[in-house]
Amino acid sequence: MKNKLKYILILIILIGSIPILPVLEDNFYGFFVFINSYGLSSFVLPLLISLPLIYKNRSFCFLYFFLIPILYNNFLIIYFFKVVDYSFTSIIFFVLGLVLSLYLLKRNKKTP
Repeated sequence: MKNKLKYILILIILIGSIPILPVLEDNFYGFFVFINSYGLSSFVLPLLISLPLIYKNRSFCFLYFFLIPILYNNFLIIYFFKVVDYSFTSIIFFVLGLVLSLYLLKRNKKTP
């Protein structure tokens, strides 16, 4: 189960790092842009930072490469959605990702 969770987290990080570009939302890439702009990018940021600490494996540090598109996505969300209420949903998803990463860290410290 722990390996499956690890691969699911990596898949979520990869999907969350797809850059937000102005595209039409009628194709498959537009679907991922829609998901990333409404919260997945904000949800993934704390998980990406805490992933090497959760699994105590330094090989996950190569995933820090994905910080660049995730931070770019979050910048666009904050910059363009500052007037709209959708920026509030990205803050909620960031807090949910932070809570999940802290839970995984705490659970990992309890297991020997």
